[in-house]
Amino acid sequence: MLGWVERPLMGGGAATRAFLLELDAEARGVGEPIAIASSSGDPSALRLYCDGNRCQGALDARPPEGTAIEAFEWEPSSAPRAQLLAYRASASADPPAFALADGAIFHADRVERRGLLRRLGVSWR
Repeated sequence: MLGWVERPLMGGGAATRAFLLELDAEARGVGEPIAIASSSGDPSALRLYCDGNRCQGALDARPPEGTAIEAFEWEPSSAPRAQLLAYRASASADPPAFALADGAIFHADRVERRGLLRRLGVSWR
């Protein structure tokens, strides 16, 4: 699987969107890109953890209220929809810094001037 975030051109008016593309054994795209629906805001970064025909994913989203972490699961012939897991305390200007492991999302955060590494436990379906 390949995942990415597309930002609109300046003044284009389109929303930022995230996509997945299934790859074959020669790393060629299979079918069309699959859009990931965000539940809270524009995605700014995407991480994937794939095992066989199933992928778990996390989005760093930027809703008007601040910064958030969302999660989704993808299997062939499904349309992934990201669900809000947590709001981050970081400022909207902070770059996304997170990693996905089976059952957990680790992300950088901060409270005032103190940097934190947080772990979100995720129960996938």
